[in-house]
Amino acid sequence: MKSATVILSLLMVCPMLAVEPAQPSVYYVNGVCYQELTVNNITVGIAVYDNGSNRQMDVSVTNRSDASVDVVPGPSYFMLTETAPKQQALKYKTEHDLTTSVNRRVMWASIIAGVGAALATDTSTIQTQTPYGGTYTTTIRTPDYATQAHFNDLANQAQSLGQARISQIHQQYLQRTTLFPETSVDGSVFFSRERKATQVEARVNIAGNSFSFAFPPSGNAPPPFVASLNRPTPPSSASVPNESTVRAVATARPITNAQVSLEESATTKPRQPQTPAASPITRCFMLSTSRLPLCASMSTVDGTVVSSLTPRQ
Repeated sequence: MKSATVILSLLMVCPMLAVEPAQPSVYYVNGVCYQELTVNNITVGIAVYDNGSNRQMDVSVTNRSDASVDVVPGPSYFMLTETAPKQQALKYKTEHDLTTSVNRRVMWASIIAGVGAALATDTSTIQTQTPYGGTYTTTIRTPDYATQAHFNDLANQAQSLGQARISQIHQQYLQRTTLFPETSVDGSVFFSRERKATQVEARVNIAGNSFSFAFPPSGNAPPPFVASLNRPTPPSSASVPNESTVRAVATARPITNAQVSLEESATTKPRQPQTPAASPITRCFMLSTSRLPLCASMSTVDGTVVSSLTPRQ
């Protein structure tokens, strides 16, 4: 009887001890959805979209812990799963897979251009009348040098575009990096393209920590600019300065090479005895294509959420 009472007490207490998993903060830049999640002082921000050839995942990792962290690209650390309309894992593509695909397309373009150049001829016919009243026709084929030059230009353009694309892949692809405290890295990883996929789930494993994101974001995800940063519990106000600032910077590089920078500054003040102080959260965006910096700020004042969008000073 006593043991049954203990078990019943544990069952009643366990739901109270359950910790709800952290939800990523969600924000949009130029129509692209970005999500950011912090676990054990490691912040991961990602965006997932179809670039026309693959599913591209732009990744930014910032280490605010006291230890070094290894960021390793690979199918064991970055995973993308289609959840609707089908349930299937999308294949992770290595840097070699991407460059091989580009070289294959360049090869076929060169072959087609070579065949077209070989078949580019001008055809003319000559009819000759014999002394006996008969006629015979002679067909003369000569190379069409203008068309051949056009096909050769197409082959050269394919080669140039292929080399430019391979160079872009090497520049974009996330490389293995050891992050020391207060450092960050960004890059992209790629997956197979499923045209009919409407929902995907991304999972990232870094230093034993798991980060999960749903695209498009689920309904229970916090609204943009409202999710608070994960921070350690501050010591008593007598042993800390009056103001502490946590600063996070995440950079994403979509395939368009328009680098989007997110600067997030969260400032908290010591709690007053009677009225809680406002806790503003500000995020500033700058698109390198337009060079237009904007800052969106949200804060809570006397229980009311106040938001504003202003040019960055």
